[in-house]
Amino acid sequence: MYVAVKVIDRDKLDNTECYEREFKGISDYMPISLDHPGLVRVLHVGRYDEAGFYYYVMELADDETRGQHVEPKGYLPRNLAKDLKKHLRLPLGECVDLGLALVSALDYLHSRGFVHRDIKPSNIIYVKGSAKLADIGLVTEANRADMSIVGTPAFMDKALQGKVAGDLVSLGKVLYVSVTGCPVERFPHLPSDLENELEGGPLSQFRTIIFRACQLESFQPYRSAREMESDLVRLHQETSMKVNPGADRAPKGLPGSA
Repeated sequence: MYVAVKVIDRDKLDNTECYEREFKGISDYMPISLDHPGLVRVLHVGRYDEAGFYYYVMELADDETRGQHVEPKGYLPRNLAKDLKKHLRLPLGECVDLGLALVSALDYLHSRGFVHRDIKPSNIIYVKGSAKLADIGLVTEANRADMSIVGTPAFMDKALQGKVAGDLVSLGKVLYVSVTGCPVERFPHLPSDLENELEGGPLSQFRTIIFRACQLESFQPYRSAREMESDLVRLHQETSMKVNPGADRAPKGLPGSA
């Protein structure tokens, strides 16, 4: 079985306290990661103090072109950033599915008292075709008093860093770039062809979900990932019924499903 191993050198972090805090965060995250399909699974955490590093072992992302068929020599991990570079943007239905997978993972992570802090397309990998939150080096306890400002500026709100709302802002911006194909710096602009599709339809509802997640003025912000998930489930059901009028159940594995 192929796995991914990440090594963190003590000398490359600001200080020993930071090093120890990150090691503890990964260690605490490991058992949580095993219990939700939307979180990259951490299989082992270890350290080699004499050599000055710690490491963790994770499940391997699909290969960019071969999927689950991995050839180590030419392996390139598949992530959302690469998919968007290849396809520019994703169909609305795929974006709703993506949002459901990630917001469900966030709800589980937040319910355990943790936040991700660095949600962006390159940190969303695919394992057996399913999207997962990855690159968990910045995962930490929510609302810590000593929280440092870290992450990717374009996908974050510094005022909300380390809070549940901060993760939702980042997720909202990921969904924005996924459905529009625009760089995140253009948020909340919509391309003209998508503007023509609004008119109160599914895209309009999806845009409202994104705007609420990103706490735009005049939109009531989400209080939790669970609240955002409920809106995405409702939208998923509505769009599914338009494609398949006989569909009256939530998708398998989501709230409300049998």
